Amino acid sequence: MKFARCFAQEVGRVLVDALTASLITAVGVEGTSAFNNSYFDAGLRHLPQLAVADTLTSLVVAALALRAGLSVAVFAGPWCLRQSLREGYARLSALLGFGVLGACFAWVFRDQLLALVMVPFVVDQYVNLIARGKIALSLLALTSIVLCGLRSLGRPSNTRRELIYSIVALLVVGLSVAGAYRLRTFLNNESQERKNVLLVVLDTVAAGHLGSYGYARNTTPELDQLAKRGVLYTHAYAVAPWTLPSHISMFTGLYPIQHHATQEHLHADDQLNTLAEILRAEGYRTFAAINNPVIGIGVNSDQGFADFYPMWRRAVANAYAEAQKHPTNTVVERFLDGLGADDRFFVFLNYIEAHGPYEPPPEEAARFLPPGTNMEDALAIDQSWQKFYLGTNPLSEREFRVLSGLYDTQLSRLSRTVGDLIRGLEARGLLDDTLVIITSDHGENIGDHDHFDHVFNLHETLLHVPLIILDPDAVAGRKEDALATSVDLFFTALAAARSHYTVEGSSGRDILNLPDTLIPSEPSQGEALVHVAEYYYPEQVVSVFGDLLDGDGIEKIRPYLRRIRSVQTADWKLVWGSDGNHRLFDLHGDAKENHDLAPDEPEQVARLIRLLEKQLGELQGKPFRLDDEPPYIGDTTPGTERGFQGLDAEARERLKALGYVE
Repeated sequence: MKFARCFAQEVGRVLVDALTASLITAVGVEGTSAFNNSYFDAGLRHLPQLAVADTLTSLVVAALALRAGLSVAVFAGPWCLRQSLREGYARLSALLGFGVLGACFAWVFRDQLLALVMVPFVVDQYVNLIARGKIALSLLALTSIVLCGLRSLGRPSNTRRELIYSIVALLVVGLSVAGAYRLRTFLNNESQERKNVLLVVLDTVAAGHLGSYGYARNTTPELDQLAKRGVLYTHAYAVAPWTLPSHISMFTGLYPIQHHATQEHLHADDQLNTLAEILRAEGYRTFAAINNPVIGIGVNSDQGFADFYPMWRRAVANAYAEAQKHPTNTVVERFLDGLGADDRFFVFLNYIEAHGPYEPPPEEAARFLPPGTNMEDALAIDQSWQKFYLGTNPLSEREFRVLSGLYDTQLSRLSRTVGDLIRGLEARGLLDDTLVIITSDHGENIGDHDHFDHVFNLHETLLHVPLIILDPDAVAGRKEDALATSVDLFFTALAAARSHYTVEGSSGRDILNLPDTLIPSEPSQGEALVHVAEYYYPEQVVSVFGDLLDGDGIEKIRPYLRRIRSVQTADWKLVWGSDGNHRLFDLHGDAKENHDLAPDEPEQVARLIRLLEKQLGELQGKPFRLDDEPPYIGDTTPGTERGFQGLDAEARERLKALGYVE
């Protein structure tokens, strides 16, 4: 009986350790995101999640306090009458408890442990955890681990020695508390050197339609003023011509060939370390508000965001709609108002006003429409890009000018929205501590190069994007001619956060602090700077055509059923096609890419193909041959749907309106 009782008591203590560790896991670093995900699709945020989290936090603190108290009580008193049994099972229990708690503690705080490759000091990570408001949780967990560890080292039969070990353990933890508060002060002072990061993506905005990039119309006065206050990048390029791969490149610092979130694979893999995950592990509050469901529906783009608002859902947008203010700006301002004095934040915003279909308020569109245009007729133009490519909706040159006017009207509205956002940041005294990145994921074709929307091509109209960076330490009004890409934004944000995180195989750079940068516009610089962009087999695009591909429809789009990749140097640009149809442009003599020189310059084409293979091989980490690319093998059966799965009615309706599903 004594043996069984002793064994049961010791096993019970191990179970208490396991239960405690499970509770830690529930509200640890992963806790907030785990609860948020449960309410994501419904657009619900704070009330249910915080109620549950607060309750579990209280349980964890109470359980850990009880566990620490029981440890001291048990160390001071006998558990079994027979010393031999007490000695063996107490030691075994202590070792098991130490192992269970240690393993679970490492799992909960794995972001911090993995972040050791970013910041090479354990104390930095632990103190940073404490400074982020998890003082009671982290210290109590550490207390239990230390007590279990010390208990396993001592002789269980010696009650006095065990009591001494317990007192020493408590003294160690007490000193840790005092030291943590001193280090917290140091950390807070150090955190003042770390900047907040605000990444604003203006979905579907082409650089060529902004006044600061030479556009004749006064479409974006607020953005142009911001360009005068910050740094304007004249040669900023997306690495893909559509939403998903471009965003994932910004989030990971990787090219599509590396992160694989493409037309062929509409999902960001779990093993990718995103900007939000990295900054959250380093103590940042992470927040996102998105208006494009493509980066919010089952593609895993929400990794690392503690708060992820699907503003495209009616319930969410209506809940934060205020007169004269964009709902996204409202929810962001409420987040900013809830920050603590020492909080650092990473905020990502996606605005979608410029995305088709272009449907601005009639009263605003008149000043950008061609003279004599009737607004009712303008809005009646069929904006179906699917019918355009099938030849059943041949838009005239004048209709494209009208659509361009509608697009510019949307840009004007968007410019005002961003201006309001920055004024809100400034009014809260946050602008002087914040790196603000304003860019786009891709541009738009409105009849350019016989294309419509942003499918099937890699022209500059899609790849050349605006990029304005506001930085407290940068010289205002500077124009930077250095090459800047989507992947560079990842590293620029990390530099502002003073992170040491690195990405193997990436060519991304901190573009605010470039050494002796080369200017792409200088012909003498040859291939010192090379830009690569990719567009994979258009699986998801083909599915949008649906039954329109009946009859000879598939033959109309067959020329586009291929992979295309572009390589651009200071002088030349090659667009390689997996079907053998390549295009070559002289960027100095033909900046608008109107004249294909591939038939006349076979040697130049061959040279640039070798360069493209070299660049892709370096990114992939192994030799790459374009000749090994397979032909198009996708399903072109009418009505076949691929890509976005598990959509609810509202998500499908919104994606259909944007042209992403049939």
